Amino acid sequence: MIYGLYKKKGDEEQPNDRELINSVRMSLGDYTELDNELREYLSNTESNSFLDRVIKGCLQLEVDIRPSINAIVDFLNEECNGFEYEREFLNNEDIKWCNEN
Repeated sequence: MIYGLYKKKGDEEQPNDRELINSVRMSLGDYTELDNELREYLSNTESNSFLDRVIKGCLQLEVDIRPSINAIVDFLNEECNGFEYEREFLNNEDIKWCNEN
């Protein structure tokens, strides 16, 4: 599929694999550095402000544990104080978990 997007109809010259890979990387971007920075940010327990917790929730790599927009709104309105992704490291019984529906 990517090759089909890269090669225009009527082009007789076919790119070699290295040219194709480089072209796709340039068009999609190389996110290695960004991924590394995000991993560092997500694992940083010192930056855990109200806004950090929302941002970290939205950046979760596993789609299933990202908070829904309703959960985010409830959190911002202080109707709850914990997201699903935080369950594994927040062990406080007083936490009111945000509804993910």
